[in-house]
Amino acid sequence: AVLRPRIVRFLKVVNRAWNACRDQEEVCVSHYPSSDSAHMVFMMREVNRLNYPSPEGLGVLPRADFDSMMTFAEQIGLVSSPPSYDEVVDMSLMQEVAQDPSVAEPYDKPVIRFCAPYGSSDYRVCQGFEHTLCPAGSQPSGPGDGNCTSCPPGRFSFEPKSPLEARMLTCQACPAGKFNSGSGATECELCSAGTFAVQGQDTCTACPSGRSTDSSRGAPLCSVCAPGRFSSKNGSAECTMCSKGQYQEVAEAEACKPCGTGMTTELLGASKLE
Repeated sequence: AVLRPRIVRFLKVVNRAWNACRDQEEVCVSHYPSSDSAHMVFMMREVNRLNYPSPEGLGVLPRADFDSMMTFAEQIGLVSSPPSYDEVVDMSLMQEVAQDPSVAEPYDKPVIRFCAPYGSSDYRVCQGFEHTLCPAGSQPSGPGDGNCTSCPPGRFSFEPKSPLEARMLTCQACPAGKFNSGSGATECELCSAGTFAVQGQDTCTACPSGRSTDSSRGAPLCSVCAPGRFSSKNGSAECTMCSKGQYQEVAEAEACKPCGTGMTTELLGASKLE
């Protein structure tokens, strides 16, 4: 009886702490002396799953849950025989604690799952639906394996270490110089010579006149025709040198200029009159 007020105060503090950790997992985990924060979050959530809801008070298990745990403990040899429910819990003490009514509210946080890059043991807590197993060319759209959505045009998904299906798939934008015009792609295609694409495109764009891709495929941008060269049409793979008798002193030209009467150029690609 002498210790009862102290016990009640202690239980009130414990209750407030658990209620705070129920809603602020990351803050509470940061105070644990452990570098494995992902596992600590998992353990805290599993304990909270036992704690909540507790309509009879935090720490008081419903009779069905208590009986189930005791039966399991007896089966694996932890106890020789299960104690009775009334022997374990002093209900008057818990009522005196006068707990927050929120302990009776449902605890609906999902089960913690761990994610790690393929080929690595450096795991962390999965975010969102990334634990969902999806086929290549798609990404998770909900919980449960197979709950996936195909990547839209201009995006793709693929895990080289698990090429058919994988977890943690995300639809990534096609890199510059590549495109993808269909849904559900596992890779992007190179733009043809004379065309270019910035990141995340579903088609390539022809280079404007006065520019080209220097005969290269997969160009992120078109190069300006240098002086002495020109491109007269859109989609040119390369710039053409000015012919003899012509020149062009500026860059990004669509045509060359003819030499004056009685004048010519010695070489192809002249950029000035001399």
